[in-house]
Amino acid sequence: MAELGFDVDALDISDVAAETISRHAVARGASVRSWRLDVSEPFPRPPYEVVVTTSFLDRSLFARMIEVLGPGGLLFVETFTRDQGVVPREMGAGLRGVASLVARR
Repeated sequence: MAELGFDVDALDISDVAAETISRHAVARGASVRSWRLDVSEPFPRPPYEVVVTTSFLDRSLFARMIEVLGPGGLLFVETFTRDQGVVPREMGAGLRGVASLVARR
């Protein structure tokens, strides 16, 4: 998203993931602020135009994610269904079994 011109904050509960995001962004010449943060904590710089969450599903946090969106903001949630099992996408699962939810504020 940063490569498309979005001002990006990347949040992850894992220090390793946050550091990996930063390294990848620098390698691609993208500007991304990476934060080690649990999504139940306050988001660092709302309001956001878009909130994207992948490989994570806690329906109790949907309202919170929508609250940090600005007017007309978009929440995109990607998760995996039980039918997909444990087959990672890079092993050929592709989009089969991927569930997406999009909400607009």
